Amino acid sequence: PEFYELFSRIILNLDKDAITSKEMLDKIWFTSHDSIYHATQVLLGFFLYELTIVHKWEHYSRVMILHHVLPLIFIPVAAVERRGHWILNMLLTHEMSTPFLCIKGILDTFKVKKNNPIYSLNGLLLTFTFLGIRCGGAIGMLSAVLYDPSYWKDPIIAFLLPSVLAPPFFNVFWGFKLIRGIINILLGKKKEKKVDNKKE
Repeated sequence: PEFYELFSRIILNLDKDAITSKEMLDKIWFTSHDSIYHATQVLLGFFLYELTIVHKWEHYSRVMILHHVLPLIFIPVAAVERRGHWILNMLLTHEMSTPFLCIKGILDTFKVKKNNPIYSLNGLLLTFTFLGIRCGGAIGMLSAVLYDPSYWKDPIIAFLLPSVLAPPFFNVFWGFKLIRGIINILLGKKKEKKVDNKKE
């Protein structure tokens, strides 16, 4: 499918034409996919559900709320006006890390220890999908969207632009926090080992 061709060429940077070719940029902004209308219903339902349980989030902020509100603007407009379906597919792909975040919440609810193999495996999958797909995808998305501002003259694209640009920046920001958390965990384990060795 065209989406995966664009995804691979931009994210993996296998071909410089991925973000310099007018043909490719036209695909990014103007290619429409009928399947997106089914995905739209799922995405809207998911983001609305997330906002209804915002008070139960372990860590939430205005940025988190904005991250869930912006797609509610972007998704229906993009679907109806047949603009940015490639970007909508990218946003849907970014959610591949969400199931592992939900599983983490379930494991925490049942007080599964963090040294449990299941907890560790889920953490690895969350890290891989978040950094590899969300953050990697964010870089490709920003490269494609920002490369040629002449597309922003289209009134629909101009309207959608804030909700297109914000999620990639959020993902990169959270990606850095995730990396910092992993480093702190690793350093903490090293400190624990040193203390145990001293006790012995």
